[in-house]
Amino acid sequence: MKRKQVFRIGIFALLGFVGVISLLSGCCRTEKEQTVLIPCLSESWSVENRVLGTDTVPPVFYSDFLLIKDKMASPRWHMIGIHKQGNTLYHAVSDSLTGGWVLRDDIVSPDSIVRMWAPFAIWSSQGNEAYMYYHHGLGLDTSAMLNSMRVLVAQGPGLDEWHNCNIYEESESIPGIKNIVFEGAVPRDACIFFDEQLGKYIMYYADNTPRAILARTSEDVLHWSDPVVVMTTPVPISEFVSPESPFVLYKDGLYYLFVSGFDYARVALYVSEDPFNFGDAEQNKICEMNGHAPEIVEENGKYYIGCAHIASAPGMGWGVADLWGTYIQELAWEPADSMACSKIVRLPKK
Repeated sequence: MKRKQVFRIGIFALLGFVGVISLLSGCCRTEKEQTVLIPCLSESWSVENRVLGTDTVPPVFYSDFLLIKDKMASPRWHMIGIHKQGNTLYHAVSDSLTGGWVLRDDIVSPDSIVRMWAPFAIWSSQGNEAYMYYHHGLGLDTSAMLNSMRVLVAQGPGLDEWHNCNIYEESESIPGIKNIVFEGAVPRDACIFFDEQLGKYIMYYADNTPRAILARTSEDVLHWSDPVVVMTTPVPISEFVSPESPFVLYKDGLYYLFVSGFDYARVALYVSEDPFNFGDAEQNKICEMNGHAPEIVEENGKYYIGCAHIASAPGMGWGVADLWGTYIQELAWEPADSMACSKIVRLPKK
């Protein structure tokens, strides 16, 4: 009888040990022994989480946008993005991320406009003004257009008025224009944050020469280094075509890079310990999620993801969407499995 009990205890202990081993093999941990988490949607995109846009026919066009909170006594969220096919930027304000958005007057450049695309805003280190970076096609038409990254500034806590930030040298290409940060083939879709580990700001953005996601660094969020390539075109190239709308989130010692493409149903995810190297576009792709041009913000300890002009299923065509408008939902986090862990780019061991 005692032998049977000992045998049963031994079997249960062995099973428990195997269970622990199985659990550990199903997820991975960072050097700080934290389980690696992978972001995913809480639910499918639907009208329930649409915060801007209606079912009018034809529907109103809203696309790539930013989210930033102002510094008023009762802080408000601001949403600014592509509108009217890129000739102006829309500006909406709300007390809540998930509803109650009210449109303000459009933001219009005082300079000649072909297109204004995909803005991103960040507060200065002093917190007394905010800078909004965006792609601008300057000129009279697309046949003779200067493509550049430009910047507007809003001074004071409210973020209600945006003006040219004329701190740069006058453009040699278009005399009289001063707020050009840098030129490029089609520099667009900036994402900027201050990296505590690096002690500098990092700007991620897309361009066409090369067709890649690039990164620059800055001490003051106004003057930027030369670019380096951090990710090329995700696979399948026939669907992504070009890396678009990068968003990088730093969490638990890891950099999470979200990359969109011409198929507005696909967002590729890459994870790295190195902010300037996310590995191979195919071999290091962790997963894909549904969406287009994601923006991610934190509110009350929770992360929220916003997307706009979404295709609900892959393969609908380049730039085609059936979910018009802007959508926001809570971002979920799930433990990474062993396959995902094997695709994370790690820094060399010291």
